[in-house]
Amino acid sequence: MKKLLSVAALTLLAAAPLSAQGINGEWITEFDRMLRNEGGVVSTSEKVRAKMTLAQKGDSVTGTWQLVGGAPAGAAPRELKGMISGSKVALQTRFQATVNINGETEQRTLTMLYEFAISGDKLEGTMLTKSGDMDMPARPFSAWRETAKQ
Repeated sequence: MKKLLSVAALTLLAAAPLSAQGINGEWITEFDRMLRNEGGVVSTSEKVRAKMTLAQKGDSVTGTWQLVGGAPAGAAPRELKGMISGSKVALQTRFQATVNINGETEQRTLTMLYEFAISGDKLEGTMLTKSGDMDMPARPFSAWRETAKQ
């Protein structure tokens, strides 16, 4: 019995670092870089990846979001801020983007809202883009924990 308890204790100790990671760490997401909303019909093009680096302190989550490869020269990481409750996370970031509305381009401040659940080494949920009168429909969001050389 003592031997069985020792093995169980060692197993729990070995698993602790993985479960303790929670949201902390680096995550990779793949998303559609270009979106078009014509009469409520959303079309997409060009999939790209971004790295999210997240850290939890109490019920707060902070971090950065940065394109992986293909990022414009000098592009600064976007700041992420939000809250965590159990396995549920809500994050947001604001940034400037050039948008094309009816053939005319303009600079707008966009807000990205992420709501997802942590399940081991995966994040699953939705993302929503907002900008004044130009809200896009929510779309699926997922990410995976970055590991050595994916």
